[in-house]
Amino acid sequence: MALIASQNLVAYSVNMADNVMLGSYSQSALSGAAIVNQIFFVVQFLANALGEGIVVLGSQYWGKKDLPPIRRCIGIALRLGALAGSAVLALCFLWPRGFLSLFTSDPLILLEAQKYLQILQFTFPVFILSTILYAGLRSVGSVKIAFCNSVLSLGINVVCNYLFIYGNLGCPEMGIQGAAVGTVIARIAELAIVLLYLARESRLRLFSQKLFVRDSQLEKDYFRVTTPILGAQLLWALTTPIQTAILGHLSADAIAANSVATTFYQYLKVIVQAMCSATAVTIGRIVGRGDLCRVREAGRTLSVIFVLVGLAVMLALTGKGDNREEDGSVNTSLRAQQQSDFTLDDMMNTDGRPEYENFTDEVYRERSGAMYREDPEVIALQEQLRQNQRADSMKFS
Repeated sequence: MALIASQNLVAYSVNMADNVMLGSYSQSALSGAAIVNQIFFVVQFLANALGEGIVVLGSQYWGKKDLPPIRRCIGIALRLGALAGSAVLALCFLWPRGFLSLFTSDPLILLEAQKYLQILQFTFPVFILSTILYAGLRSVGSVKIAFCNSVLSLGINVVCNYLFIYGNLGCPEMGIQGAAVGTVIARIAELAIVLLYLARESRLRLFSQKLFVRDSQLEKDYFRVTTPILGAQLLWALTTPIQTAILGHLSADAIAANSVATTFYQYLKVIVQAMCSATAVTIGRIVGRGDLCRVREAGRTLSVIFVLVGLAVMLALTGKGDNREEDGSVNTSLRAQQQSDFTLDDMMNTDGRPEYENFTDEVYRERSGAMYREDPEVIALQEQLRQNQRADSMKFS
């Protein structure tokens, strides 16, 4: 279970590495990538739902040591995955701006998101196929290759981001497009490695027989299992993008702040999903062996584990945070207001009327304190305060 959870976390971190590394590049790039990664979040759940159908059925056949149905089940999922990946790619390719405008109306963020999606969209079908193949391996107990391959993919993406986002070691500085290029390279390498592994591994022998042979009964079983999983996964997956779409029409700051919160939530969701997948493998094998008494025992044990994990997460999230005013940029506006409050008295005549004639920008910045003199955000806020004060002075004239 721990290895599956780790693999899912690392796989999700490949795209999240773009958010982290773009955060120090520009806020617009970070917000643009965060919006596009909401689309990836939905794609990830779609891919996992298709893969879970393999895990549920394949683990039962693996319990019986019956490999041909597992191969055919993987073939069914690959056909559906290719169709779903093509549909998402077509949607992103034909309607990119209209699709992204659902999440924000900020033209600068839309421009960055469109540049990112223009390249990243080609990773969606690749990721779906990789996830389905990982699920096939997981159904027969092969999980190490998925974890190692995901770690390698993450490393490739981080290195490529370092080179292409900032233009290090002589590479061109591409900004958000560099992050997308790095992710594309990482995802293609990930798929290539898992295909090479499947061509040589001896347990599943995926390519030893016809992979896409039709089996109407197995197709019915697969759709019967996958349809409710797909519905539940997509309902959960859509909640976060909808929230992002609502907040995205407020401001760039709201998008950036929501990106941090949703990233944390999505990591927790990935962990829970990995626990469910590990449970499906464990229970499926026991069902395949026909040991129903053991199924009840395993179900009770796993239920206790899930409750304990849920309580631990709840306690971690409800812990007291550090509310010191000095921490974070949230208090920047408050400090700027405090630094500007004294100027109201300084700019008043003895009769209570405001006097602005001799209050120049140089004097204002000097009185505002050298500590905040070079902060662009504070200066912008102070400029807005001065404009409000000038508007107030018109009432006395």
